[in-house]
Amino acid sequence: MLIDYRIGVEEMKKAVKEKLNGLECHHGFDTISARGKGTWIPISQMLSSSTGRETTYLSVVSGANKYDEAEIPEGVQVVYTYVGTVHAGAYKAAMPKQPKEQEFVKSDPEWGFVLFRYLARMLADGRLTGHPFEVIDGGLNGVEKGLNLLKTGKAKGAKFVFKVGEV
Repeated sequence: MLIDYRIGVEEMKKAVKEKLNGLECHHGFDTISARGKGTWIPISQMLSSSTGRETTYLSVVSGANKYDEAEIPEGVQVVYTYVGTVHAGAYKAAMPKQPKEQEFVKSDPEWGFVLFRYLARMLADGRLTGHPFEVIDGGLNGVEKGLNLLKTGKAKGAKFVFKVGEV
């Protein structure tokens, strides 16, 4: 299940509950893991953290955070997903937030193989679309306009594209 984070935390929680339709979710993936914004906290709260069941994992993509906030429910284990495990099936020795069981990532290459083919299919048939973007005219001369849009808060939810070499 993919949920658009731009709808806000409370709406995300409602959407997840609705999509699960009474089922429990024991695995989550925070693809943002933004320092200072705690994006992993509401995601951890959307997971079922039944302590009597299997471990509930929340995977994050940034190793720069401690992930020790009191708001993270007991029973949710935060682990660091390192993209290299999809290539090698193993973590680098110094990577933070590794699972205790190193065997955990051995199947990552197979998972990546399936996931990226599935994403390609979803892109091809329109079930998944790219991030919204806005082309700013003027090539690199348009960067000032883009920066001003960011500064004034008018750039939320879209990426800027500048055509280098265009005047």
